[in-house]
Amino acid sequence: MKKLGIGITILLIITLAITAYGYTFTMNSAEEMLNDLTELENSIETNNWPQANKEVDELISKWEEINSIWGLLLDHTEMSKLDISINRINKLIELEDQEKTLVELALTKRFLQQIPENEYPRFTNIF
Repeated sequence: MKKLGIGITILLIITLAITAYGYTFTMNSAEEMLNDLTELENSIETNNWPQANKEVDELISKWEEINSIWGLLLDHTEMSKLDISINRINKLIELEDQEKTLVELALTKRFLQQIPENEYPRFTNIF
């Protein structure tokens, strides 16, 4: 019986550690992407399209890396929204459509802000 209690305790500790790591990774990677989107927004506001193209390529690369890990941790609906939005931004930058790109950037930023908020460990999320 004592071994069972120790096993359950170890399993609980491992579960909590994985949850904490997942949440921390999600927060940090969302924050990095938000910073990248802000830089991209600045380039678009100043009509610096060559810089915006470079930044969106970097954003897409980063998103592909993050997406592979978030796929294990998060709701795929939210990730799909982000993926679609990032692809729209890429196309709008190719078209050099400042107004629509800025609108899509604002939407993408909001999606990214919501993900850590939705994933925050709460008692109601557990039960």
